[in-house]
Amino acid sequence: MKKFSKSDYFLIALSSIIASVFLVVIIVSGATTIGTNITTTGTASSTSATTTDYLYVGHDITEPAGWDFSGGDLIVSGAAYFAAKATSTTAFAVGAGTIGSLDMTGGDLYVQDDVEIGGWASTTSALNTQGTLNVGGNAKIGGITTTSDYIYLPYFKLVPSATPTPEVQGQCFMDNSDYQLNCFDGADWHYAW
Repeated sequence: MKKFSKSDYFLIALSSIIASVFLVVIIVSGATTIGTNITTTGTASSTSATTTDYLYVGHDITEPAGWDFSGGDLIVSGAAYFAAKATSTTAFAVGAGTIGSLDMTGGDLYVQDDVEIGGWASTTSALNTQGTLNVGGNAKIGGITTTSDYIYLPYFKLVPSATPTPEVQGQCFMDNSDYQLNCFDGADWHYAW
């Protein structure tokens, strides 16, 4: 049987340490589970950042009203880009304005400032506007097409009313006393027939 010298023991010990470090590095880099928090003053990166509770991306974040720290909530303090699509089963807000008429449930979308839609827009419910609705092309209302110069109506109905005030040139109404169609020429009301 061969006797080992001190230099042989040193090489065996060194080889064992190197092999152990190599195995630990492989195992740790393959799968790491951390039971508590990770704090860093530098930069952390991940190819798969997941959370079952909540996730902050960025710094100096103030949680918005309704933030409940659960259910996979996500706060991003800078810009966010979603390569496929951003979805929400409750609501989605863009901007930090005051939400007035939405309850922010059931898929509501709030946009603080202007919206531009490059394609088709559709609604299955009412379309409400608080200001002027500007239509640059044709509009179709109940199957009736209008242009910027004319409204084509096969039928129309005027609800009888009192004489409108103030009087505006070109204005017409159905008088509720004699049921005649009256139009204003800028000076006087005239029967249309």
